[in-house]
Amino acid sequence: MGGNKVRKLEFLLADAKRKGAEVVFTTGGAQSNHAMLTAACAKKLGMEPILILKKRGVTERKGNQLLEYLMDTDVRFMDTDSYDDIYAEMDRVGKASGKKYYKIPCGGTHAGVELVSVLHRGESEASDHA
Repeated sequence: MGGNKVRKLEFLLADAKRKGAEVVFTTGGAQSNHAMLTAACAKKLGMEPILILKKRGVTERKGNQLLEYLMDTDVRFMDTDSYDDIYAEMDRVGKASGKKYYKIPCGGTHAGVELVSVLHRGESEASDHA
């Protein structure tokens, strides 16, 4: 379930665990598949997901909102079009919690950079031992 979204999360959540994060934030639209999958995977790994979603589209308890409810996920909506506002809210909530937190951008957009970095390190290590 989730395809490439879960593959990105494998690297992002491994990084969050490595950094000692207790709380994981992400964002997207109200019915974001990425956000729902982030919540499910974070919970599976023992981290607390907090979703700060744009208050656009279907915000009722349907689709991904229903799944997030069933997983007892902390979902918050912001009436904004600016992801900068949402990322600032993540920092505010994260600092107020007193816990280590990790922010995953909308759709896990920096995951591709992380994956290339990991693959490159693997290639470098392999060529050093050849």
